[in-house]
Amino acid sequence: MKTVLRSIALIILLSMCLSLLVACNGAEDATEPTATDAPTETPTEAPTDKPTEKPTEPVELMDKSRFNLLYKKKCVCAIVIPDNSTEEEKAVAEKLAALFLNKVKKATVIRKESKLTDDLPYTIFIGNTNQSGSKDAIAALGEREATITSNGNSLFLVFDNYAGGRDVVEILVDSIKKDKQGENAWLPLDYSLKYKAPPEIDAFPAYDEGTVTNMDSGYNTELLIAESVTTKGFEEYCNTVEAAGFKRDFDRTEADNRFVTFLAANHYIYIYRTAYNGQMRVVSGPIEQYARPDYTEEDRKENTIPYIASIPQPGDGEGYIFRLTDGRFIIFDSGYKGDDRVYKTLRELEKGEIVIAAWFISHPHGDHYPAFLNFVKDHGYDRSITIQRVMHNYTHADRYNINGSAGLDEAGKNVTEFYNVLEEYLPDVPVIKVHTGQVINFGDTEVEILYTVEDIMPKKLPNNNDSSLVIRLHIADQSIILLADTCYDSGPIMNKIWGSYLKSDIMQIAHHGMWPSVAEIYHSIQAEVVLFPSMTKNVKNWVVDSRWAAVMQVVLDYAEDIYISGDALTVIELPLWLEYNKNDVLEMLAELR
Repeated sequence: MKTVLRSIALIILLSMCLSLLVACNGAEDATEPTATDAPTETPTEAPTDKPTEKPTEPVELMDKSRFNLLYKKKCVCAIVIPDNSTEEEKAVAEKLAALFLNKVKKATVIRKESKLTDDLPYTIFIGNTNQSGSKDAIAALGEREATITSNGNSLFLVFDNYAGGRDVVEILVDSIKKDKQGENAWLPLDYSLKYKAPPEIDAFPAYDEGTVTNMDSGYNTELLIAESVTTKGFEEYCNTVEAAGFKRDFDRTEADNRFVTFLAANHYIYIYRTAYNGQMRVVSGPIEQYARPDYTEEDRKENTIPYIASIPQPGDGEGYIFRLTDGRFIIFDSGYKGDDRVYKTLRELEKGEIVIAAWFISHPHGDHYPAFLNFVKDHGYDRSITIQRVMHNYTHADRYNINGSAGLDEAGKNVTEFYNVLEEYLPDVPVIKVHTGQVINFGDTEVEILYTVEDIMPKKLPNNNDSSLVIRLHIADQSIILLADTCYDSGPIMNKIWGSYLKSDIMQIAHHGMWPSVAEIYHSIQAEVVLFPSMTKNVKNWVVDSRWAAVMQVVLDYAEDIYISGDALTVIELPLWLEYNKNDVLEMLAELR
């Protein structure tokens, strides 16, 4: 009982103490927030239309002979936009604040013109404000131009389109950074700038003479095909493009064909004319897909013996690896999926760091590209392996769905898979779409693009093999042409484009040895060395089968050496010295009949 009474007394005593404590604090406002409820620190960016706090230092101490932006770390310059500003004007003002003024925290406010106060002595007016300086500058603007003019304590930044406004802000910020000294930043009081933005793709001059076909060429590219274009008409059109402000970056004439590249701010334009049919093709695509040479001093170090290596296959698949003199690799196709064969082959060739300068994929058939996808999925995150770029020319996926002799060919699904895997596993690796006539350098190795699916368009593909990318490497003073599965129509078209210019030292035989329609190509190439992307047991069939024997004879008339590449890893050092092994290989094949 005594214990219970003691407990009650203790509770009463604690209650009295608590009441006394509350009474002592009674003078405080009950609604006053406690420390845990205190508002957070004021955001570093003040709300739009609210003036920033005035500089703590007297304005009189500034250098009045300059256009001041920062003084003692305080912003003394307002950014002002029209009351009814456009989205472009807002975006340009925000870009200016983001690039520079937000680094001084509270000074990044963007004000509407009607909210402008006199607390900041300097002002940058963006766009079409009611100021006479803005009006006069806009009246003097040319197409795609952007200007900055000065009127004492005001700058007027105006632009014809967003690209110009965006770019001129970057130039302005660079100028500010150059003049920034410690806690202060300024510009000359008479600062001015005139800039003309490169044209966007929609400003590209139209071509509408004669018969013109416009097509979606896939992977964010558009293709225009014009018929009956003379050499004079081609040059006139190129001059029109250049006069419109596009920069000429690549210009080549070969076998009476013309190839010219123009660069804009965000896109490239590739124009070429094939002499045999007078057709002009105009390809437009994102600038990040443009094929550029990758010369650097490091790339040009010639300290590795170059070679060709085959990737073994379980059937008539194709995959070749080229070692460059700077130690990097170029890979052409990869072959069938499974067995990690590309990685195993590369590791036999190189135990250390592997750098793939370019991986070319010819077309979306199961004996050419799946091993590439396997490699990317399994080794895309391997830090000892670098893929510098992937190169291809796939057209729109729907164009690969063909009713052919082998039934419905749905290679369009393969195209979609190809892009999806690249996006997921190689998001930062450039994916380059190449075009006929381009020449790309990798160190001291030169790669020519001799045929793409664009050369057969707008005609429908008779067979997906006709979409095969054809390239030629020039390495160690030797030329190596890779035909992939060139066949039905692609072979004759390529031969008409280039003719005798196709002559090469080493040739990968087309489509594993099949298709008679490529005989004329072999007459043009006249290769002394033949690479057979097939297994030995199948090569004997191509050599003796009545359907292919005639075209194979054309190859053998020129060939001195034959290398069958499907069975096992074969390494051919370059420059290659002829071994005159043709008769030995033919005898071996004859024994297998």
